[in-house]
Amino acid sequence: MKRPVQYFKEEDLETGKDLSPTQISKFLEDFRQSKLESIKENKLISMRVDNFLLEAFKRKCENEGVKYQKKIRQLMQNYLIE
Repeated sequence: MKRPVQYFKEEDLETGKDLSPTQISKFLEDFRQSKLESIKENKLISMRVDNFLLEAFKRKCENEGVKYQKKIRQLMQNYLIE
């Protein structure tokens, strides 16, 4: 994944000299979050799953009011965090 690079103009740097460390930190975090949203990419995958398993999973997600593909992504993310 390519990381975003921020280039500042001289006038931006001059303005930034008056910022506190807290303000700088907030600016950088806001910038990072905005870039993460714009560079987020999805990959289409294909996999074989037993039909009964998939239908049961879809039904359970529907009963919980969750889209099944979103639930699969959540399960994958949770697995990586453990």
